[in-house]
Amino acid sequence: MPSIHVKTHPGARAFALLVCGVFLFGCERPQASPPELRPSARDGGENDAGGRAGRDVEAPSQPAFHGTPVAVTKVQVLHDTSGLRVERQQWKFGATQGAAWRVRLPLDAGVSLSSGNGVMGFQRLVPTGDGPWAAINGGFYELIPKRRAYRPMGLVVSEGKRLSKLTGRGGSGVFYVDGDGPAIVKRSAYGAQHPRVALQSIDRLVADGKSVVSRQHATQTAARSAVVVGRSHLWFVVAVDARDFIGIAQGARLTTTSHGLSLWAFAEYLRATTDVRDALNLDGGVSTQMAVQDGSYALRIDGVRGTINALVARPPD
Repeated sequence: MPSIHVKTHPGARAFALLVCGVFLFGCERPQASPPELRPSARDGGENDAGGRAGRDVEAPSQPAFHGTPVAVTKVQVLHDTSGLRVERQQWKFGATQGAAWRVRLPLDAGVSLSSGNGVMGFQRLVPTGDGPWAAINGGFYELIPKRRAYRPMGLVVSEGKRLSKLTGRGGSGVFYVDGDGPAIVKRSAYGAQHPRVALQSIDRLVADGKSVVSRQHATQTAARSAVVVGRSHLWFVVAVDARDFIGIAQGARLTTTSHGLSLWAFAEYLRATTDVRDALNLDGGVSTQMAVQDGSYALRIDGVRGTINALVARPPD
């Protein structure tokens, strides 16, 4: 938005500034051009190497934040049917504020991992049917200089087939699904014999309900995404700074991703707003994406760049 300079009487100028301040409070203003960011980046942390549907309420212009250390508004239920619940919530942390979108499913939801040949657009990794299904970006990836191609940084298992092996640099946590359901464990404790799905990532955020992220070292801010195994539910969560996205008809489009929550604050947000038992940070930043489809209902959180894989969950039959 261009700056406008008007010569006025001092009293009129003060009144005009007051009016502008009231008008702009709470508005989400996008940045015109996203900066060039690395496709994946490490952040400090543990890192040891028939219901209701279609209820979409506009966020209040002056939200009532409450709670600590990450203050939040009341949850807006965007969609709740077929065992698939979609929520939106505003958050505030220090001088920054933004929005989070959460998808909640039963723990016995069907989970799959969609993987492509290298980095690609998120929409190529998600299902094409009417659902119900929900998808979120997957794990970190790295460049292979000699091949000028990207590969996953850690373990990837899809439909019982190992596509990439467990590595030290791939992250401190592993999300997997076997006959006992979903779980998140420390890399050194991973020993699933026949997982249907497995994904290693940087870093574990919560273990047995407690944060495992160091506040002192995990200070970098960015758009965030995570998979959460709760006491009673499975969650996909993204959190984005208000300066980094613009609203679109079915959700939001990220324009940049350098602002937002620190990894420590993100862990605290998950502890405060979900029934988290264990949580694993996914490759957020420029890869932050989410999609939901349930008949005529759709949600899209479009990222800045593609990703190398995606987690997909469907409510149980």
